Amino acid sequence: MPSRRTVLAGLGSLSAAAGGCVSGGPERAPPAVDPVQRLGTGTRLSFVADPIREYTYVPEEKQARYEREVDGVTRTGRMPFEEWGTRRAAARARARLWARFSDRYREYEFVTSSVGSVGSAELDAGGAGEAPAETAFERAVDVAPRLRYNVWYDDRTGEVVRRPPVSWEALVAAVPRTIEVTMAFPERAYRAVLPGVCQRVVSARPEDGP
Repeated sequence: MPSRRTVLAGLGSLSAAAGGCVSGGPERAPPAVDPVQRLGTGTRLSFVADPIREYTYVPEEKQARYEREVDGVTRTGRMPFEEWGTRRAAARARARLWARFSDRYREYEFVTSSVGSVGSAELDAGGAGEAPAETAFERAVDVAPRLRYNVWYDDRTGEVVRRPPVSWEALVAAVPRTIEVTMAFPERAYRAVLPGVCQRVVSARPEDGP
């Protein structure tokens, strides 16, 4: 396993369990597998995508103006066009990544997809525990599509008690190392090269869990 691991947000209780015991409670065993966030090892995926979400380009400011609903109220937002392009590319990359994975592996319970903030320093390039160089990617902000592999363990024994039917190794092999998306915006094409991210999330089984 890599020497430097990224412990995912929301797993604070896991860190406490891995310490060996919880103050005032029974002794807890660390999980047999570790949480990790790494690049996929699949071949590069490249495609052209049409924009779906509506926006207005403001050329004098080089920004995208868009509307979003917050608590039932429509609000107008703006962001640099390069950032808009990166975020739209990441959304389309997530959809394409999930479609390819779910088509290949018909049984994918406990595997989910998302777009999230992932910097190069948070990734393991695989094998040596070293982060990939950011120069391997082309993006205005640190967002990336990712597949999340959810694992539960028994904190009394450390044994894994529930995991997806597809293996972690198969998931890593199915995710491209890089995903190149060319967004065909009416104003101009925008190209982003994003990391394909695999997350293994390890959680203790609830007391009343199966």
